Amino acid sequence: MSTNDGKPVVPFNLTQFAPQTCEYFGLSVSSKGLFHNDDPFHHPLPILLLELGSAILMMAILRRILKPLHQPRFVAEMLTGILLGPSILQHFNGGHFYKKLFTFRQSQLMHFMEYLSYGIYGYIVGVRTDMSIMKASGKVPWMIGFTVAALPTALTYSVNILLEKFYSIESHSVKSQHLTGICPLVSSSSFHVTSILLDDLNLLNSEMGRLALSFSLVSSLCSFIFRIISNYKYYAEWPGLNLSVMEYAGRQSGRIILTLFIVFAVRPVMFWMMSKVPEGKNIKESHFFTMVVMLFGIGFVSECMGYVGFFGMMILGLAVPPGPPMRSGMVQKLSLFTSMVLLPAYIVNAGHFVNVFDINVDNYTIAAVMITISAYLGKLVDSSSAPKAFLIFSFSNLL
Repeated sequence: MSTNDGKPVVPFNLTQFAPQTCEYFGLSVSSKGLFHNDDPFHHPLPILLLELGSAILMMAILRRILKPLHQPRFVAEMLTGILLGPSILQHFNGGHFYKKLFTFRQSQLMHFMEYLSYGIYGYIVGVRTDMSIMKASGKVPWMIGFTVAALPTALTYSVNILLEKFYSIESHSVKSQHLTGICPLVSSSSFHVTSILLDDLNLLNSEMGRLALSFSLVSSLCSFIFRIISNYKYYAEWPGLNLSVMEYAGRQSGRIILTLFIVFAVRPVMFWMMSKVPEGKNIKESHFFTMVVMLFGIGFVSECMGYVGFFGMMILGLAVPPGPPMRSGMVQKLSLFTSMVLLPAYIVNAGHFVNVFDINVDNYTIAAVMITISAYLGKLVDSSSAPKAFLIFSFSNLL
């Protein structure tokens, strides 16, 4: 295939979002410029720079607008992704401008940037999390974290069953599977989001903030274990797969092996490097280089074992020794690059899957919204009542 000007075009098979597309083949990453009759939108680098610059500018404007409303920064980031997605851009120039921005090759590049930002940001949040507070707090984080995860999960699945009967949705239909898949997603808690909120409120380094982050970490762990168990039910019912419990457990055992390797092999190396830094000094460039090599190495091993690189990177962040200089030094050196370069790429790539004008208000959409609301109410009631109930129970035992 070729265009009118003789430039060759090659078809590429896409994923489930589109069956086929055609792109220019053999072009360079950067553009020669408009003065050489070269369209910059046929090259990935100019598009990437335009998307990142637009995302950074849009986030700054929205944060400024939402600051008097006391909204957290991830609200501005979420709105940025929507505004730079098909909800707005697809209505310009008949959608041709949007198609130029999100070609197959550009989507692959943005996917790479998204996963990289997700992994490094998970590492930073893990570094900020003080695991020693969980040991010092005793059973409190475990009890509250478990209840915060259990009640919304039970509530969403119960609401899902009632709504399927009310709207006469078949139990094994595609819509039923989608609604069932929504339940663990909306009922789970992310300690990454909790860390962002605490950072916005300047409570991340306070005793209350560390305790709240430990609650969220336990709740996220419980939700993660539940998702692994529920995924087995999904794979076991897959036609022709015939996956047994032992086979699935064997596949997931690699997570435990990788975690033990990080804790008992990598963590002592980090303690040794920290002991070489004089008191009151920052980490050396060689230490930072070694930590970055560890970060990408663990991410690579995690990918090779069949898990997302984010898993290994997050565990490595949690294993970083607490306190300065290692923790503060890594956060200081990585935060700016992540928030200014990688995070906008994640926002743009996530936003181009969202088109608010494609939402159809039908029984399926209403059921999904009601399940989400039930999860929110379950988290709100549980997170506010569980600490009080546990304190009352502990006080009664003392008496």
